[in-house]
Amino acid sequence: MNDWEYVRKDYKIKEHLGTGTYGAVYKVKHRETKVEYAAKYLKEFIHHDIVARMMVREISILRKLSKVKSNIYTTHLYDIILAGPEDTFESLFLIMEL
Repeated sequence: MNDWEYVRKDYKIKEHLGTGTYGAVYKVKHRETKVEYAAKYLKEFIHHDIVARMMVREISILRKLSKVKSNIYTTHLYDIILAGPEDTFESLFLIMEL
């Protein structure tokens, strides 16, 4: 199964929004709720030590800040999708506020 199949189960990919240093961002729509989100795709980040550490740090910070109701300064993290089996995944998707 390719990485995108893990996302397509719950989300419809709408459009590519941009590419950054660590991955690409896509506009996606949740199939059940019809809410649109941004999906940050981090392909094979696990193979790059510095990038992997930075992503763990980013996820940790976003998870904490997403719980703060009055947080208007950062995007909210809603879901993390591991692309592959949990014990061997290499890529992931961060589902965030659009």
